[in-house]
Amino acid sequence: RKKNIICSLMENKWYSRRLCVMNPDNSQLHSLLNEHQDTYGFLERLKTPALWLIVMMYVLVIVFYLLGITVKYNSANLILALNIMFVVIPSFFIAFIAARGFLRTGSWPVMWMGIGTLSFGLAVFLSYFIGLWAPINASSTNFPIIALLAGLFNFFAASFLLSRTLPHERGQGRLTILLLANVGAIAMIVIVTIISIQGILPPFFIQGAGSTPLRQIILVAAASLFLLSGLIICQQYLKSKSVFLYWYALGLLLIFLVLVGNLLVIAVGTPISWTLRITQLLGGVYLFMAALVILKEAEIKQLSAGEALVNFFQQEEYNLNILLESIMDAVIVIDPNFIITGWNNGAEKIYGWKAEEVIGNTTEFLKTSYHDVSREDVVNQIIKQGKWTGEVEQKTKDGILLSILESTSIIKDDSGEIIGFMSVNHNFTERKKAEMALKEARDNLELKVEERTAELEVLIEELKRSNAELQQFAHVSSHDLQEPLRTIASFTQLLERRYKGKLDSDADEFMDYIVDAAIRMKILINDLLEYSRVATQGKEFQQVDTEDILNNVLKNLKTSIEENNAKITHDPLPTVTADKTQLNQVFQNLVGNAIKFKKPDEPPKIHISAQKENNEYLFSVHDNGIGMEPQYIERIFVIFQRLHTIAEYNGTGIGLSITKRILERHGGRIWVESEFGEGSTFYFTIPIEPKIRGE
Repeated sequence: RKKNIICSLMENKWYSRRLCVMNPDNSQLHSLLNEHQDTYGFLERLKTPALWLIVMMYVLVIVFYLLGITVKYNSANLILALNIMFVVIPSFFIAFIAARGFLRTGSWPVMWMGIGTLSFGLAVFLSYFIGLWAPINASSTNFPIIALLAGLFNFFAASFLLSRTLPHERGQGRLTILLLANVGAIAMIVIVTIISIQGILPPFFIQGAGSTPLRQIILVAAASLFLLSGLIICQQYLKSKSVFLYWYALGLLLIFLVLVGNLLVIAVGTPISWTLRITQLLGGVYLFMAALVILKEAEIKQLSAGEALVNFFQQEEYNLNILLESIMDAVIVIDPNFIITGWNNGAEKIYGWKAEEVIGNTTEFLKTSYHDVSREDVVNQIIKQGKWTGEVEQKTKDGILLSILESTSIIKDDSGEIIGFMSVNHNFTERKKAEMALKEARDNLELKVEERTAELEVLIEELKRSNAELQQFAHVSSHDLQEPLRTIASFTQLLERRYKGKLDSDADEFMDYIVDAAIRMKILINDLLEYSRVATQGKEFQQVDTEDILNNVLKNLKTSIEENNAKITHDPLPTVTADKTQLNQVFQNLVGNAIKFKKPDEPPKIHISAQKENNEYLFSVHDNGIGMEPQYIERIFVIFQRLHTIAEYNGTGIGLSITKRILERHGGRIWVESEFGEGSTFYFTIPIEPKIRGE
């Protein structure tokens, strides 16, 4: 039944990938999910050669033993290095992965396997390390006792595997258990090592006589535990065909052979002696092969190495439990009479009922409301097509109405008979609300867009009318307003010539004021007219060399430059696409201002530069003039805004406004960075491919 539930999940597109990740160790399920598994390449193909290698090695041992062939070379340092490389490091690596696996899943077999491999790695390392400087009895005592502990821990792992113990609960408890178990194991190993070095226990090895009975008893016990553990893992391999379990079981059985060989009184250099050392190295290599399988599994299924290791030890029921309980959606199993027989944690969280409250009730318990279809039609479609997917409404225990996306499929037995149904229900109430809110917002937005479009059309008409009025104003400014000003100025000047000195001094002063005001008014009108014509009477854009523009500006300002002893420098300047006349005006305004607003006691120094940035050219005009305070930086670009009186600096205050308007027509911008008393730097940009902006 559980296999068929997984089959149904596998057919459900939502969870087929999830199912591949949680692959149970069961031969039937293995064949069912074979298309989702990897053969692990050469590791799979090496299984048989690895077994034959062991057989051939021991056949050669027997032959060499019968022929009396010995090998006298025996380097303790080399043996220690080889054992660290081929036994200790793989053992520690698997122990680390096992610890991560227990923290992620709470799997007891994995935790004890990690402690067992860690203990054997320490047994090998300490045995050879102590043998380099301590008496031989210390090494002979230390190795069998720690090997016995390692065998015991591996036997714990195999026993938990057979008992199908449920995982430990999540939370801080897992970390505490893991730390206590590992620290306890390492503490025992440390105590054994200290006792061995101090020689507290009875002798385990007597020089010239060999192993004592106590050592042999402990070695027999350790070998028995490794043999039992290896056989249990072999049994699980025959059931699941797991590549990892194959290599791990082979490693345990080789360690068993090593321990059995240590029972014999072995002279250094005999075939049995060096074969046992090779066997021990080979056992480490096979453990390393098991570690490679873990890494490959993790890569293929996009898991952590710890989770991949746990997958190899899980049973069918355990896997199905993890699979169903890890799914956040509701998984509901129903028998042919529409009685609910399965209710996962996801269903509890969505609907609010515990499993014991629901199991045994009919599906009418959920008060399902279908959209545009009857319950009978849904059942008929499921039976005919094997599945049905659609939107329904169901109520929770608290009476809250939920929007559910239901996907129901058939569960069949091995003979093809229908034995039930399975529904995977996804709660998309919040998404439904969000969609409704989004639709409402979209409708409101469309309405606002229509209203805004109507307003914009009115504004466009008003803008067209305003532009027409501006053109009319420009015409009046250039003709009608100029004539009265000329009349006022002319007759005032005539009065001044005839009656200056004949009237009192106040009359002479008043006439001067009238003439000056008329002249200033004329200048203001001309400047305003020029400002209005930036967009309306601009010329077509063309390729313009800004160095030629600057040279022309310097000629125009020659008198001012010489009078103020100004020094003007520039970097190489680019060719841009612009209105040549207006760009000339930009440079003339900026350079002219830099000369005008110089320090009284210091000649002007002006530097012009340009550089390409993204899709525009950035120009800068730097001077050493009087600068300005931060609060006035934005004000200077406003039309007719002045920071100084006419008596201090002449002009109308429109030059920078015109400059800003010209650059905006080119699609650029202008700003200034300045510090009072330290000078200013004006920056402006011109796009590489400008588009004329109308007003």
